[in-house]
Amino acid sequence: RLPTMLLQINHVTKKVLKLPGKLDPFILWPMQIITWNEFSKQPLAKLQGQCLGRAGSLEAEEKHALIANELDDHDVDFPDDELDEVDGIVRDARENFLSEVANRKDLRSLRIFTIDPATAKDLDDAIHVVDLPKKNQIEVGVHIADVAHFLKLGTVTDTEAQRRSTSVYLIGRVLPMLPHGLCNHLCSLNPNEPKLSFSAFFRLCKRSGNLIQDPAPWFAKTAISSVCRLNYDQAQQVIDDIEIEETKRPAVYGGYSWQEIKDDIKLLYEVCGKVRMGRL
Repeated sequence: RLPTMLLQINHVTKKVLKLPGKLDPFILWPMQIITWNEFSKQPLAKLQGQCLGRAGSLEAEEKHALIANELDDHDVDFPDDELDEVDGIVRDARENFLSEVANRKDLRSLRIFTIDPATAKDLDDAIHVVDLPKKNQIEVGVHIADVAHFLKLGTVTDTEAQRRSTSVYLIGRVLPMLPHGLCNHLCSLNPNEPKLSFSAFFRLCKRSGNLIQDPAPWFAKTAISSVCRLNYDQAQQVIDDIEIEETKRPAVYGGYSWQEIKDDIKLLYEVCGKVRMGRL
């Protein structure tokens, strides 16, 4: 937090703040410190940028939070040349999808599902579990959207993604790292849509939760098709044995049933509980 600052007054400041006159103490203005040294009773500052709005309003507080965390440069549109580049990426991905799948491990028939916030727009990770009762083990697969397949080093989109570094989630909106053609389409593991992914596979002992080393965890470039999109509340209700009304259940694709999805979640929860206990 910063102390009270002295504001440098000039003809521009007078015009913007309508001075002389009474200032509204609840209007937020961004300021930049000019001088603050060992001889300063208070820092000397100047206005920097546009008025943010009234303190307490959602718009003003969002702008303030972005500036305070040096993220205000995220709140801009993507450049036209990047959007054109992404349009080409999407077009090429559609045309070459099947040929790319031929070079990957095809898991599109597997019972893979996602669990995300109800308001999530980009679903970038998914999971599956296979019970191996004869070995008293489960196989878990974690599937991440294969962004790197589409985002090539040195492209306009890659350069802008490096600058933004991350998506920023605000109360009512998201400032994405990538244009919608990538983050909400090619790289979002939406249900009943085949997508390219990068997957990690590992086995856990059902009795102890220990990681199995034979076979050791392995990785692969894959193609998947999520069969169900759950939100956190729905997954928690399954864990808590709270029956979800049929009209409120998420759709299940691929010839699978809601009961099979429930069984997978409960199996994962049971074994992961043993993993957690092992850590304690």
